[in-house]
Amino acid sequence: MADSKEQQLITAIVNRLKTIRTTAPNTIGYQTNIGAQVEDSETNWDEKDLPAISVFQGTTETQEPGNDRDQLRIHLMPIMIKVFLKAGTSAANARTAISDIFRAIRQDDLWTVANVEQAMETRQKRHGIEYAPDSFEIVGAQVEIEIMLFTHKFNSES
Repeated sequence: MADSKEQQLITAIVNRLKTIRTTAPNTIGYQTNIGAQVEDSETNWDEKDLPAISVFQGTTETQEPGNDRDQLRIHLMPIMIKVFLKAGTSAANARTAISDIFRAIRQDDLWTVANVEQAMETRQKRHGIEYAPDSFEIVGAQVEIEIMLFTHKFNSES
């Protein structure tokens, strides 16, 4: 059984973010090595593994079709890309991580897998620096995107 389009997209995002490295074979000008640790929905990173990235899927909304007979459905899938940083990282380093994530996404924002575009569009929603509770110590960064995709009615694979 094939993975759902949503799983294919998450896998493509994780794999793309893993390319964020300053060393060969990278040739697109990343400034950090945050791609060394990237996982789908990981929340319990060990301090020694930081910086690290986790990719989280939000609740996907389905838009109503133009007519009742339309078999295609358009979905809006929110994605949060969370960067876990060592406590006390500078704001400049957090912003650089955000910049590298943007650079990775724009390489192919339709998320082509096996020569098939998985998305209709990727929208930039918001981004920012995260602070520890009760202090302004920087502990991470976040990039939120929304991916528009389509499937056939009640079919997550196509």
